[in-house]
Amino acid sequence: MTTAWTAVAKVGQLVAGDVVPVTAFGRELVLGRDGDRYFAVQRQCVHRGGDLSEGIVSRGYIICPNHGWRFSTATGRQAEASEYCLASYPVRVVGDVIEVGIATQETT
Repeated sequence: MTTAWTAVAKVGQLVAGDVVPVTAFGRELVLGRDGDRYFAVQRQCVHRGGDLSEGIVSRGYIICPNHGWRFSTATGRQAEASEYCLASYPVRVVGDVIEVGIATQETT
């Protein structure tokens, strides 16, 4: 497996605690900043479909605006019931560009 990367934002566009909607590889995601660390997860909450771009980041969690479900910004796992998990994506900074990655199969 390899990772394909795409630019979704520029450094400086997000301050700590921000969550913004982005599209990467045709997928609706949110890009967030938890302290100095960027993270990317699916945009729709697995509980009741809440839009996580309207959520908040607090103490290592992204919190759904609909019912307060908390998901780890590091793993995507729900805080109280680990069987519920958001799809999470790797994030890297290249120069002043923030990129999100997706695993792809190598073709030979």
